[in-house]
Amino acid sequence: MAGFNKYYYLYRVKRGKAVANELPVKEVLNMFFKRYHIDYNPYEESIKQEWNSLTGNIISKFTQSIIMKKDTLYVTISSPTVKAELNMLRDAIKNRINENIGKTVVSNIIIR
Repeated sequence: MAGFNKYYYLYRVKRGKAVANELPVKEVLNMFFKRYHIDYNPYEESIKQEWNSLTGNIISKFTQSIIMKKDTLYVTISSPTVKAELNMLRDAIKNRINENIGKTVVSNIIIR
């Protein structure tokens, strides 16, 4: 077939039924987001849950926002004392999050 590429499952053959290659849903979604230049991290929600479970209820009350951009986790904290404590524990929290997810997703944590 001339012009065959990995997006072939999206096109129809000129004669007959549509041809579809079987791909996992995760791979199809990643191809879709990449094709339309959408920045999407499938681990973002699980990272937020891990942050809340690792830091506990008290620190979660001071957490205003958790944003993931590429491989950096940006956390906004309202209390300066909690912010200072978390700055000392950044590496340990980063290692725990990556360990619990099972993949190196977070390479840096910036606490504001």
